Amino acid sequence: MQITVNSQPMNVRSPLNLDELLGQLTGQHQSGIALAVNDQIISRSGWATCQLQEGDRVMLIEAAAGG
Repeated sequence: MQITVNSQPMNVRSPLNLDELLGQLTGQHQSGIALAVNDQIISRSGWATCQLQEGDRVMLIEAAAGG
């Protein structure tokens, strides 16, 4: 299926949840990451149950240290 991740089209297998997608994108689960699907933030506790659908828009936001 095709989804969009941070404005970039991406073909992924179906079914796929946010937790699995994050594992594919980063190789590991890092702290300081927020995920939104179709402009709605998904809490970390919901990543494993949020099933992605054809055409979904995912935004992956990483916190950066600095000052």
